Amino acid sequence: MSDDYRIEGGKSLEALAKVMRKVGDGKELRKQLLAALREAGQPAADDMRTTLAAKLPRRGGAAKVLTKKKRTFAVRNRLSSSGKDSAGVRILSTDDKHDYDSLERRGVLRHPAHPGRRPRRSWRWVEQKVPTAGVLEGVMREHEPEFLAGVESAMTRAAAAVEASIAKGV
Repeated sequence: MSDDYRIEGGKSLEALAKVMRKVGDGKELRKQLLAALREAGQPAADDMRTTLAAKLPRRGGAAKVLTKKKRTFAVRNRLSSSGKDSAGVRILSTDDKHDYDSLERRGVLRHPAHPGRRPRRSWRWVEQKVPTAGVLEGVMREHEPEFLAGVESAMTRAAAAVEASIAKGV
């Protein structure tokens, strides 16, 4: 899915990561922070999968095929900036075989019509309108308050651990 969902504010996360690298136990703190950030975003990712499954047609198996994996949507995070991407947390599709971007933006499901046992190159592809336009963004907006609270809590715990490590003189 080329369109991922972000919440701005990665500069403070990036600053925290820089300080963590300078602290003695920075690697362990970083690992704990990344795990907490993934944990904060996981309910939204899981809800995206179940909401999409409920909106897709069951006949023909589209709902099952497009959402069968537990991790159809995954939480990815970055603590340092590189190029245009800044530090932050993103939820994106882990399945590159299907066009989730088209489902979200246009509400269109592209699939073969009666493929049978013929070779894939001979299939006739059709576009079917489905009620999925904007659904994933709606799920993100629904989960935004608890997601932000989880991120803030993780950052606060990490900052407290950094302060404690500095106070020890590490």
